[in-house]
Amino acid sequence: MARILMADDDRHFAAVVARFLTRAGHEVLTAADGDAALAAIPGFSPEALVLDVSMPGLGGDALAARVDLPVLFLSGRDLDRVAARGGSRVRCLAKPADLEEILAAVEALLSAP
Repeated sequence: MARILMADDDRHFAAVVARFLTRAGHEVLTAADGDAALAAIPGFSPEALVLDVSMPGLGGDALAARVDLPVLFLSGRDLDRVAARGGSRVRCLAKPADLEEILAAVEALLSAP
């Protein structure tokens, strides 16, 4: 279906979400932080990003500000900071988020104008 790049410093959480999205038909690449995700964008050409807001180095909010892609922010904190971006190209979910909820948010982003 779609190429999704996920960046989260919680490797276990990222692996679980990536596996679930892959089973739903998406191609998913994970990165341990925003810097690695930014470096992967040119070669992977994602159609959407799933980002933790707070990561060591380049955080998800800073990464999203550098690219023009739909973003699902996942975080245990700091969602108020990114929720203001709003619009149809940004979604926010608090961790721990239900996998079905994550999938629904990603698919809503992908189908938004």
